[in-house]
Amino acid sequence: MRRKVAWAVTFMALASPASAQQAPWAELSGELLRMVDSNRASIEVIAVDGSTNFQTRSGYTHLSPGLHVLHLTWTYRGDRGEVHYGTFQFVLAPCTRYHVVADHGPATRAKRWELVIVKEEPIKRCKDLFPDKAPESAPSASADPVS
Repeated sequence: MRRKVAWAVTFMALASPASAQQAPWAELSGELLRMVDSNRASIEVIAVDGSTNFQTRSGYTHLSPGLHVLHLTWTYRGDRGEVHYGTFQFVLAPCTRYHVVADHGPATRAKRWELVIVKEEPIKRCKDLFPDKAPESAPSASADPVS
């Protein structure tokens, strides 16, 4: 009997609206969408706001909207496996999915990496759940290196 009650409580908790998303969110993907520019590399998020405790689902990092400090890593194929690290401030709009990559521009001796937003798109499910919070068209995000 206890086991049946435990299963019923677990099912109700999972199915209840309280377990649904409570606030709008943003998503970040660091995968290259296609290999067209040899100066770009996929990124991986290793920390958000100094914490390694963040949520990733289906290749997307889920974050609350607003300003975040992202700690990123990437490997550029021309560097023979050398791993690069960078810290960037990133402002995320609600209900928006960002595809970002690391870009070092033209080949030079002093490589200066920057975070480039290659695509922004609305998150339909988020916009459906929070129509008043989601902008009609997402403002362009900004990504600035942290010194």
